Amino acid sequence: MASPLQVTNDDIKALKDYQLVNILSQLLYLELGTNQIEKYDSQVPLSIYIKDGGIDGLAKWENGPEKTAFLPSRYVGFQAKATDMSESACKSEVQTDKGLLKPQVRKVVEGGGVYVLFFGRDCVEQSKEARIKAF
Repeated sequence: MASPLQVTNDDIKALKDYQLVNILSQLLYLELGTNQIEKYDSQVPLSIYIKDGGIDGLAKWENGPEKTAFLPSRYVGFQAKATDMSESACKSEVQTDKGLLKPQVRKVVEGGGVYVLFFGRDCVEQSKEARIKAF
Protein backbone atom coordinates (compact mmCIF):
# COMPACT_ATOMS: atom_id res chain seq x y z
CA MET A 1 0.00 0.00 0.00
CA ALA A 2 1.33 3.43 -0.96
CA SER A 3 1.86 6.03 1.73
CA PRO A 4 -0.33 9.16 1.57
CA LEU A 5 2.66 11.24 0.44
CA GLN A 6 3.83 8.84 -2.27
CA VAL A 7 2.99 9.86 -5.84
CA THR A 8 2.60 7.11 -8.41
CA ASN A 9 2.70 7.12 -12.19
CA ASP A 10 -1.08 6.59 -12.21
CA ASP A 11 -1.53 9.65 -9.97
CA ILE A 12 0.30 11.81 -12.51
CA LYS A 13 -1.71 10.39 -15.43
CA ALA A 14 -4.96 11.17 -13.61
CA LEU A 15 -4.18 14.89 -13.24
CA LYS A 16 -6.45 17.36 -15.00
CA ASP A 17 -4.82 20.10 -17.08
CA TYR A 18 -5.26 22.79 -14.42
CA GLN A 19 -3.76 20.44 -11.79
CA LEU A 20 -0.69 19.75 -13.93
CA VAL A 21 -0.09 23.49 -14.41
CA ASN A 22 -0.44 24.01 -10.66
CA ILE A 23 2.19 21.31 -10.03
CA LEU A 24 4.48 22.90 -12.63
CA SER A 25 4.18 26.19 -10.77
CA GLN A 26 4.95 24.61 -7.40
CA LEU A 27 7.90 22.58 -8.71
CA LEU A 28 9.34 25.62 -10.46
CA TYR A 29 9.24 27.79 -7.34
CA LEU A 30 10.73 24.95 -5.27
CA GLU A 31 13.58 24.44 -7.76
CA LEU A 32 14.39 28.15 -7.87
CA GLY A 33 14.30 28.39 -4.06
CA THR A 34 16.35 25.23 -3.55
CA ASN A 35 19.09 26.72 -5.74
CA GLN A 36 18.98 30.08 -3.95
CA ILE A 37 17.96 31.88 -7.13
CA GLU A 38 16.51 35.02 -5.57
CA LYS A 39 15.91 37.52 -8.35
CA TYR A 40 14.04 35.75 -11.11
CA ASP A 41 11.18 36.14 -13.49
CA SER A 42 8.95 33.12 -13.07
CA GLN A 43 5.46 33.01 -14.44
CA VAL A 44 2.99 30.16 -14.54
CA PRO A 45 -0.49 31.59 -15.05
CA LEU A 46 -2.91 29.16 -13.46
CA SER A 47 -5.61 30.14 -15.95
CA ILE A 48 -5.03 27.57 -18.67
CA TYR A 49 -7.69 28.76 -21.10
CA ILE A 50 -5.97 31.93 -22.30
CA LYS A 51 -3.90 32.36 -25.44
CA ASP A 52 -0.31 31.83 -24.38
CA GLY A 53 1.67 31.84 -27.63
CA GLY A 54 2.95 28.32 -26.93
CA ILE A 55 4.28 28.90 -23.40
CA ASP A 56 2.43 27.92 -20.20
CA GLY A 57 5.26 28.76 -17.84
CA LEU A 58 8.53 30.60 -17.72
CA ALA A 59 11.66 30.70 -15.57
CA LYS A 60 14.37 33.27 -16.22
CA TRP A 61 17.19 34.59 -14.05
CA GLU A 62 20.49 36.44 -14.45
CA ASN A 63 22.60 35.72 -11.36
CA GLY A 64 23.34 32.37 -9.80
CA PRO A 65 23.83 29.01 -11.45
CA GLU A 66 23.80 28.63 -15.24
CA LYS A 67 21.38 25.73 -14.77
CA THR A 68 20.00 23.49 -12.05
CA ALA A 69 19.30 19.78 -11.79
CA PHE A 70 15.85 20.33 -13.33
CA LEU A 71 16.20 23.61 -15.24
CA PRO A 72 18.62 23.17 -18.17
CA SER A 73 19.18 26.89 -18.70
CA ARG A 74 18.72 30.32 -17.13
CA TYR A 75 15.82 30.83 -19.53
CA VAL A 76 13.24 28.06 -19.79
CA GLY A 77 9.79 28.11 -21.38
CA PHE A 78 7.34 25.35 -20.48
CA GLN A 79 4.33 23.89 -22.22
CA ALA A 80 2.19 21.79 -19.86
CA LYS A 81 -0.10 19.10 -21.25
CA ALA A 82 -2.15 16.59 -19.28
CA THR A 83 -3.05 14.68 -22.44
CA ASP A 84 -1.20 12.32 -24.72
CA MET A 85 1.16 14.26 -26.98
CA SER A 86 1.77 12.65 -30.35
CA GLU A 87 4.50 13.93 -32.63
CA SER A 88 1.97 15.97 -34.65
CA ALA A 89 0.49 17.41 -31.44
CA CYS A 90 3.98 18.47 -30.37
CA LYS A 91 4.53 20.21 -33.67
CA SER A 92 1.25 22.13 -33.39
CA GLU A 93 2.23 23.31 -29.90
CA VAL A 94 5.20 25.27 -31.20
CA GLN A 95 4.20 26.16 -34.77
CA THR A 96 1.46 28.29 -36.27
CA ASP A 97 -0.68 27.05 -39.16
CA LYS A 98 1.84 28.73 -41.47
CA GLY A 99 4.75 26.70 -40.06
CA LEU A 100 6.29 29.58 -38.09
CA LEU A 101 7.25 29.37 -34.44
CA LYS A 102 4.56 30.68 -32.13
CA PRO A 103 5.47 34.14 -30.77
CA GLN A 104 6.38 33.21 -27.19
CA VAL A 105 8.25 30.08 -28.28
CA ARG A 106 10.23 32.19 -30.75
CA LYS A 107 11.02 34.70 -28.00
CA VAL A 108 12.47 31.96 -25.77
CA VAL A 109 14.47 30.31 -28.55
CA GLU A 110 15.82 33.57 -29.96
CA GLY A 111 16.73 34.63 -26.41
CA GLY A 112 18.95 31.55 -26.05
CA GLY A 113 16.43 29.71 -23.92
CA VAL A 114 15.19 26.14 -23.75
CA TYR A 115 11.67 24.90 -24.48
CA VAL A 116 10.39 22.09 -22.23
CA LEU A 117 7.30 19.95 -22.71
CA PHE A 118 5.94 19.11 -19.26
CA PHE A 119 3.34 16.39 -19.69
CA GLY A 120 1.74 13.75 -17.57
CA ARG A 121 2.26 10.66 -19.68
CA ASP A 122 4.83 7.90 -20.01
CA CYS A 123 7.69 8.78 -22.34
CA VAL A 124 10.61 6.51 -23.15
CA GLU A 125 13.72 7.50 -25.11
CA GLN A 126 12.36 6.40 -28.49
CA SER A 127 9.14 8.41 -28.20
CA LYS A 128 11.02 11.34 -26.66
CA GLU A 129 13.32 11.54 -29.70
CA ALA A 130 10.33 11.49 -32.07
CA ARG A 131 8.67 14.34 -30.16
CA ILE A 132 11.87 16.39 -30.15
CA LYS A 133 12.23 15.86 -33.89
CA ALA A 134 8.63 17.06 -34.37
CA PHE A 135 9.45 20.25 -32.45
